[in-house]
Amino acid sequence: MELSKSRFNFSAAAVKSGSRVTGSIYPTLYTSSTKDKFILDTKAMRLLELKPGDRVQLIDLIGQVEEGEPRFGVCKGGVDEKGRPIGAVLGKDHSFSYSGIWAAMLMFSAGEDVMEASMTDLLNAGLVVKRGNNYIATVKGSFCLELATATEEVDGEEVEVTVFDVMGIKTKILMAVSQTWEEHTPKTMNVNKR
Repeated sequence: MELSKSRFNFSAAAVKSGSRVTGSIYPTLYTSSTKDKFILDTKAMRLLELKPGDRVQLIDLIGQVEEGEPRFGVCKGGVDEKGRPIGAVLGKDHSFSYSGIWAAMLMFSAGEDVMEASMTDLLNAGLVVKRGNNYIATVKGSFCLELATATEEVDGEEVEVTVFDVMGIKTKILMAVSQTWEEHTPKTMNVNKR
């Protein structure tokens, strides 16, 4: 994915004065305690024009962004030019499974800047526990998302761009601009808190 040529700008939609706001004004991506599971809220679904059954992609821009800039993003998936699926299928509850990035996000919560991590790495860091053959996270994250924009030169003029080519799919990208992690103690488990 070629995103490093453009500098991203992030801006949230303003709330009308006098409006009552419940919950976050930002679209949000949640990590689940279930291995590899994520959930998008309705705001994120609307911005990306997604519905249950559509495909969604998570992106990790490690090595492509400067320190302090958003690293993780979410965008629409689909099929490539050969008809192969790209991304994970969204469930009715707006959930989807995405391995690799789930582990990287958990390690990121512990201050580790890695692209991937094994279940052994997560166990050793105290970020998951093993229950039978399953792994359950001991932390849950929520990520405030903002629409990515870039400025590109077109015919000698600078133009703001909000649609990018991600693996051959033209899509908006929502970047995780802030994150909150909370401890999660799996039921029936005696887990040491970090």
